[in-house]
This record gives sequence, structure tokens and C-alpha cells, in this order.
Amino acid sequence: MTTHHTDNWKVNSDSFYRETSVSIGDFAKIGKIEGFWVEITEILSENNFVGKINNELIIPINYKYGDFVIFERKNIMNYKSSKLVIVATTDYVFYRGLNI
Repeated sequence: MTTHHTDNWKVNSDSFYRETSVSIGDFAKIGKIEGFWVEITEILSENNFVGKINNELIIPINYKYGDFVIFERKNIMNYKSSKLVIVATTDYVFYRGLNI
């Protein structure tokens, strides 16, 4: 496994991600050319994280599925909490917003 530093990741101007609580096990979407998901494996500081690439990349670049990347809060383009949310009703069960 390789660890890549984030000298040139895209910067998100949306303040939501700057204010979101980030936890180990959550997922963040970051990227340079292609956006990809990483599972947050370590919190280095309030604004710096280590994540493991969690999907195959389409565009050939120097990192791949399973590699670790270091990134900053400002680089988060999208975010998913790892906390499972299940809401049961008499007719349906919703899992993370999906009707199952």
C-alpha cells in the first residue's frame, strides 16, 4: 500500500464540509482529475485526515484502490457518515434513504 500526500487536490468552496463533524470510518469524496471515495482511517488534526481509497479509479493515475491518501478538510467534495440510520414504518424500511 502506498500513501499519497495531497499537494494538488481540488478545493471545495462549500462551507458545509468545513463545519461537518468527521469520524473514523466515515467516507469522503476527494480527487484531482477524477473524484473518488476514501474511508477515513485516521484523524491527524481537526483539518487533516488519512483515508483509504474505496473504489476503483477509471482514469489511470499514480494511485489506486486500497492506497492511503492524506487530505485536508477543504478537499472534501462530498461526505457520508458511517453511522447506520434505519427507519422502520409499517410498510417500508429506509436504509440511508433507500427504500428496501
